[in-house]
Amino acid sequence: MGVFVSDNVAVGLGIGYTWNQDDDGTDKAKLGAFTAAPYARLYKGDGDFKFFGQLSVPMAWGNSKANDTKLGSSEQYGVELAPGFAYFPTDKIGIEFSVRGLYYQNTTIKPEGGGSSVSNSFGLNANSLAPKIGIQFYF
Repeated sequence: MGVFVSDNVAVGLGIGYTWNQDDDGTDKAKLGAFTAAPYARLYKGDGDFKFFGQLSVPMAWGNSKANDTKLGSSEQYGVELAPGFAYFPTDKIGIEFSVRGLYYQNTTIKPEGGGSSVSNSFGLNANSLAPKIGIQFYF
C-alpha cells in the first residue's frame, strides 16, 4: 500500500506472511515468517508509463518447526534499491514490473538450545528472469 506525498514521490508499506512446508514422508519441516517492508519511491516519466527507483527496508521475523517441535527463530533486516517501471491505467492503480536490484541483508538464526548464527549478504540482482510483478493501489 502506498500514498503519493507529492508529484512522483510515494511512500508505503508492504506486509505479508511467508510459509513453507517440506514433508518427506518421515519428517515434516515448517517455516513461517511475518514480513514488513516500508518503502519510498521516486517516479520519472510522463503519461501512463513511468520508471521508478524504490528504496525499501525489508524485515522478517519467523519460526521453524520439525514435527511440531520448535527448532528456533529467525530475524532478517535489510535495505534494497530496486529499479522498475509502472503502468497507470487510472490515477489510483499501478501495474508494475521490477527486479531486486542492489541489496544488503542481515539474517540472525536463534536455535532453541541457545546461541545464534549471523550471516550478511550483499549483492546486485538485476535478473530479468526473476522479476517482481504486482499491482499497487494508491490512496
